[in-house]
Amino acid sequence: MHYVSKEKSPGKWENREMSRAWVWIDGKKIEIEQGCTILDAARAAGIYIPALCSHPDLPSVAGLEPADVVYQGEVRVENTPQVEADPGCRLCLVEVEGELDLARACATAVKDGMKVVTRSDRVVEARRENLIPILAGHRHACLVCAQRDGCSLSRCPSNVPERERCCPLFGNCELQKVADYIGISPRIPRWRPAAERTVMEEDLFVFDDSLCIGCTRCVRVCHDLIGAGALGFVYDSKGRTRVGSIRKTLEESGCVFCTACVEVCPTGALMDRDVPVGNRAGGVAPCSAACPIHVEVPEYLRLSAAGRFREACEVIREKLPFPGILGHVCTRPCEDDCRRAVLDAPVAVRAVKRFAAVHDGGMRRAVSPETGRRCAVVGAGPAGLTAACYLRVAGHRVTVLEKLADPGGMLRYGIPEFRLPRKTVSREIAEIFGAGVEFRPGVVLGEDTTFSSLREEGFDAVFIATGAWRSRHPDMPGSGLPGVIYGLDFLRAAADDVAPVLQGETVVIGGGNTAVDAALAAVRCGSRKVTVVCLEPFDRMPAGRRGRDALSAGRIDIRAGCGVSRIIEQNRKASGVEIARCISVFDKRGSFSPVLADALETLGADNVIVAAGQRPDVSFAAEEPGILVAEGFISVDELSLATGVPGIFAGGDVTRPGGTVIDAVAAGRRAAWAIDRFLGGQGVCEEISPTVRRPRTFLRLGTRVISIGRVAEKELDIDRRSSCFDDVELAYSEEQARVEASRCLQCDFRLKLHPNPAPQEEFFPFTGSHVARVPEGPGVYRLYDQQRDVVDVKGAANLKQSLFDRLDENHGVSWFDYQETEMFTSRENELIRDHLHRYGAMPGEDLEDLF
Repeated sequence: MHYVSKEKSPGKWENREMSRAWVWIDGKKIEIEQGCTILDAARAAGIYIPALCSHPDLPSVAGLEPADVVYQGEVRVENTPQVEADPGCRLCLVEVEGELDLARACATAVKDGMKVVTRSDRVVEARRENLIPILAGHRHACLVCAQRDGCSLSRCPSNVPERERCCPLFGNCELQKVADYIGISPRIPRWRPAAERTVMEEDLFVFDDSLCIGCTRCVRVCHDLIGAGALGFVYDSKGRTRVGSIRKTLEESGCVFCTACVEVCPTGALMDRDVPVGNRAGGVAPCSAACPIHVEVPEYLRLSAAGRFREACEVIREKLPFPGILGHVCTRPCEDDCRRAVLDAPVAVRAVKRFAAVHDGGMRRAVSPETGRRCAVVGAGPAGLTAACYLRVAGHRVTVLEKLADPGGMLRYGIPEFRLPRKTVSREIAEIFGAGVEFRPGVVLGEDTTFSSLREEGFDAVFIATGAWRSRHPDMPGSGLPGVIYGLDFLRAAADDVAPVLQGETVVIGGGNTAVDAALAAVRCGSRKVTVVCLEPFDRMPAGRRGRDALSAGRIDIRAGCGVSRIIEQNRKASGVEIARCISVFDKRGSFSPVLADALETLGADNVIVAAGQRPDVSFAAEEPGILVAEGFISVDELSLATGVPGIFAGGDVTRPGGTVIDAVAAGRRAAWAIDRFLGGQGVCEEISPTVRRPRTFLRLGTRVISIGRVAEKELDIDRRSSCFDDVELAYSEEQARVEASRCLQCDFRLKLHPNPAPQEEFFPFTGSHVARVPEGPGVYRLYDQQRDVVDVKGAANLKQSLFDRLDENHGVSWFDYQETEMFTSRENELIRDHLHRYGAMPGEDLEDLF
């Protein structure tokens, strides 16, 4: 093997019973397991010890063995045996009472009664000496520059050559923080660039050897945590630790492109390319971050790859009630941000979800004890049903009021069955009502019931989710002729099996999802030829790539970038349309206001379907003056979805145009959260399934997954689909679903790694006793509020006196820190520039006179 871990950090990796030890670190008494290291004990107690080679999730560097050779792109680097090879940074040195030599905190096990000092003159000097060779081989001009704070790195006031400057990570670099804590020796030599700078530009990351400090964290995370073993290290002829792949290419080396190596790198040696990495704070991968509901996509892909589809579906159900429905019609925003797309193609997340939903065990969450509170949900579409589901689970009594005979809204009446089978819709909706939600069909808000009557009936909260069901009637001659059908009316008729038989040629006006569905349905209803006329250019059609692909696959002609100037009349019915080139779709204010050129041509048509958008019916809002309507939509608070009337909330298409099913489900979840809190609950809409055995480590599926292309999603034969409403998209087989799920790079794994502890900033309470300890010499101080946001920066010839003066006039200051410096005026301006650079604002209004 190219790498052998002979020794793991004691107490970190094995779950065994160990005796306890009492140790003193910097005078603090700490109880910890026997065998843990001093560094482990210090971190457990919140005591900072600098370390670059150590990482809380990685084994110790002890026992690392170099490879025979590594590759940095085309550069082959062979190992040169070292007499005293030591891959450690030796920055964690501490004093142990009774020991002559300084001890490495990362490699020295604690003993009962041990007394440790982490910061003394001897320790500080030794650490600075050990930092010299680390920085000598790393670009460091910016680290020692007196004018570095607030510097943009693009225009250097010291005229440092660009190739010697620090990388873009400057200001947020772990090495920089450690160097600032330890202090940089004035004896550090100037960095000299190598004759040839080795930079490996991969699809997902970049490796710059001139920034590598040889800490080997990347090697250890790849070997010990990921199990790929694609990286190794050698000692070159100068004794420097060099890292690279163990074969000529990363693919040959077994890299799985998880980029965990980038996550643990303490410098800019390994950096992400310009692709999304997700939300580090929440440990959310890019796909999950792109999802409006933040479903744990990598989690259910891992389970699917392992063949555990029922558990995979339980993970999906933790965030939403419609796994099968969304397995058919989700617009797949997760795939748009999938990092696998950079290598070849995104993971077919929706297709895997659809197969997992076949194994759905149903809604498993128990209903909470009854709260005695009642909620009315107006509208049984995806937003309303989602809200009803989670409000019922929270223990509230929920009644859904619906205009139509059956629940589902757009799911049942707006999306054709060839995209979303009715049996899937009926099964998943039935589970919600099976949990005790009441359904009242044939009820129209504003006609059959009012807000006042709902209050009189005892409802404590109302959620308006009536959707957008009114087709927009374009202002064009002929729009009211016989033979002109509106998109939603046509699709609803098709859903009720009463769609008209279309003969001859059909023109569909519009470029959104409704227009696409209407065009495809028109073919199935008998139309010989269908043409879609869309205002937007082909590549900017509102229906997106998937809509364009569906039209092309359905042999439908697309006249993009054109608008209909009028519908032609013959024999008192529509007989065609006159189209013209579209000059602009929106006016200068961004409002929809198409401008067409002169007539371009005439298209004959026996049927004209107008699908130029929908709008909600909000006439019911007139009853409540506090419900504001703007441009035809109900105005709500973005976070809580609350209207201006307490207890009345709204969400989904009634509040904004152009929503999708997944957007509506997200709105329903948010509404349930807000309404539950309004009714005195905690607003909890999700629950971690106790029956899912989540993999705690990276799922090792073998390196071959990198070479597997996306498993094609097959569709119904074109001739057959034109004559029936059967599902067009064919489901994966179990083997296909497992293979496709295994293509996931498991990007979330790196985001779950712990950050290496950073030096603790010293903040002092802004009290007389603490100010009295400040020296009387020159320097700069910063004042902070209770949240430790900077409120003032000031230089002074006498720090103590100036702070006492400010203490007398204290206004909202809770903390302070200070730096001693003779050049206090320059340092004051540097700190202010740095604050402006970081936050785009001054730390305090009283500082404006400095400029």
